[in-house]
Amino acid sequence: MTNNFKWFLVVAASVLCIMIIWIYKVNTVEESSFYQVIVRGRIKVEISVEPEDVKPVIYMDSEKVGNTTPLLLKVAPDNYLIRVEAEGYESAEQEVIVKTLRTTEVNFKLQSLE
Repeated sequence: MTNNFKWFLVVAASVLCIMIIWIYKVNTVEESSFYQVIVRGRIKVEISVEPEDVKPVIYMDSEKVGNTTPLLLKVAPDNYLIRVEAEGYESAEQEVIVKTLRTTEVNFKLQSLE
């Protein structure tokens, strides 16, 4: 092996190690494997209501996940039911399909009950 090729292998291995460490550091503890971290997708939930000071509650598969928007959820690829509720507004829901390494956008416009 030439000296240049050896240095290339050392640099490539170093970059790979740095990437793996960065991926684990950026992600939460409950994600148990490198595979799960790499293949997950994202759901971006955006809600528009009038007036804008209304605080919506966002649910994913009947579990509360937040109340601010835009909300970015890191999830495994699968089908999810996103539901949004706010006091004085009709609740809205939408089923989404999350694919590997993609961001699925979900937009809601809540209608007043009045």
